[in-house]
Amino acid sequence: MRIPILTTTPPRGVVLDPFAGSGTSLVFALKHGFRVIGIDAKKEYCDLMIDQIKKLVDEDEMDLE
Repeated sequence: MRIPILTTTPPRGVVLDPFAGSGTSLVFALKHGFRVIGIDAKKEYCDLMIDQIKKLVDEDEMDLE
């Protein structure tokens, strides 16, 4: 996911992942300053995706303290 995101998305651009699953690509994109939209048909994957993003936000907040 690294190469497609970094080579096709402008700085501060939006990464759309229509099959986001656990959110790995979204977390990578967020860490590199992109905005994200993640979609998945299964609620379980959406919940997992949200959990992954929350972990990232929590880590960022701890780094600021």
